[in-house]
Amino acid sequence: MKSRYLIGILGLAVITALWWFRSNNQQAPTIPENSLAKAQTALPTGRMNQKTFFESPREPLPTGSIKGSISQRCRDLWTDIRKMNLGDQELFAGERPQTPDASQCQNLPEPLASLQKDYAEKCAFPSQPTTDEKQKGTKTSNCQLASFYYRAQITEYMTRDQNPKDISDLRVLTDKLFARFLTDPKTAVSVAERMLELDPTYYPAAQTILLADVLTATDNARGNPADPSWQIVQAALDRTKRMNPNDPQREEMELFMRAARYDSPEQIREAANPNTATGLYYLAWSAYRSNNPSQGWQYLEQARKNFPEDQRVGQTMQGVRQNPNFYLSKDRTNSPFKFTVSANLDPSPDTN
Repeated sequence: MKSRYLIGILGLAVITALWWFRSNNQQAPTIPENSLAKAQTALPTGRMNQKTFFESPREPLPTGSIKGSISQRCRDLWTDIRKMNLGDQELFAGERPQTPDASQCQNLPEPLASLQKDYAEKCAFPSQPTTDEKQKGTKTSNCQLASFYYRAQITEYMTRDQNPKDISDLRVLTDKLFARFLTDPKTAVSVAERMLELDPTYYPAAQTILLADVLTATDNARGNPADPSWQIVQAALDRTKRMNPNDPQREEMELFMRAARYDSPEQIREAANPNTATGLYYLAWSAYRSNNPSQGWQYLEQARKNFPEDQRVGQTMQGVRQNPNFYLSKDRTNSPFKFTVSANLDPSPDTN
């Protein structure tokens, strides 16, 4: 199995409520529930040619400034969390994961506080032990990911005053990449650029830059196809094509970029492939955008029939049922349609 992590426009789950364009109101991202694979040795610098780089311990605590409000108990907690190997199945074996207790660490600044809260909840001891292996696996996965994101934000906090160009440890840069995406995706670009300097083949860094460029162009040049911002986006897209021609998410990205660049349902109809789940979804989106709800619903039904495993289609249909006249509203942020892109952060995405 491949080790995968999800990153995206407004959250690591990469599911953003959109109606041709995202809302200008940033919102806290959600943490995906996804399993981590068995840990392997990772390289601290240079080319990242090992899978599961993300699970390796992060000790020692990086040198950085700590505000006086950060208690010694919190500092000790951070040290213990960074010592964990998140691929160590013994750490999460049994009914109670052997993760550090965060209850005595309080009064943290955001976003550390919210991530610690999520970590404490996801790694809490169950009141009633379960014998359901699937539930056990889900809990382990959730705890692992919550630990990863909290650890990433600890690294970001400790190195917040450092220029990414001065950092060569790819573990530190990986943490900073995730932490910055959690708070503001655009700020992750400098980290991604540094990672490409250290490893020009590291595809997730190129994806990060592309997503951030799309955000910038969508904010500044939505509906203005001649704006130079879209040339920057195209260059970033072309780079990802060269690096990974078979990225399964490219169809979604290209359709969304076209929608944002031209702000035109006709442009979507010209480009969407009716033989794919993504193509049908965007055709439905464009039909509602053109005030043709009956055709839009037909596309959704066809997508559900042809691709029953696509959860987004079912969720969107449920949203339409709850608010069938959403497309008449001037507030497009309430649209049930979603822009969904996942980025595979496995350093070798085309191998098992």
